[in-house]
Amino acid sequence: MSDEIVAIPVPPNGKIEPIVYAKPVGDLRLLQLKPQDPATRKLFPDFVQRCQAFIEVFRSDTDPIWLGQVTYGNFHPGSNYIHCLVALNDKDEIRAHSFAYVEKGDHQELYVNILQVWKSYGPEDLLEEGFKLIEEWARELGVKSIINTSLSVAHSRLYQKYGFDVFRVLGKKELR
Repeated sequence: MSDEIVAIPVPPNGKIEPIVYAKPVGDLRLLQLKPQDPATRKLFPDFVQRCQAFIEVFRSDTDPIWLGQVTYGNFHPGSNYIHCLVALNDKDEIRAHSFAYVEKGDHQELYVNILQVWKSYGPEDLLEEGFKLIEEWARELGVKSIINTSLSVAHSRLYQKYGFDVFRVLGKKELR
């Protein structure tokens, strides 16, 4: 498969929409949702629904109301402080997604927090390609670090092959 960027075809309804560029990865197309682009804007409600489902499926402690506010509150006005990435099949169904956002740290430095990564289907290199796009976005913003939120230290270790160090700190209680 070629690494070149290809355009998603214009829908058969004849309505001309801006070209949406996607990176082919296996039989999927990987792209960032952009509020200025009507073609990807149409995918946004399905993206948010999938993000909400992630909370239930993985028993995430993310508050669904907060997630709705962050996604809609930043996407609609065109903020560049969230990154909504999807992998689409040939029917434009979302088969994988990631959601990342910019936060301010204790010392007022900005960092990217990858809150969700969910691959329902896709080739092995899909995650690597997605992380590359997130890293490009972070560099464009001048961000110096990316945190990948994981459910456990074991999950965190899985991402070492993509350049992440184990970072998650879990609570511990010593029994005496």
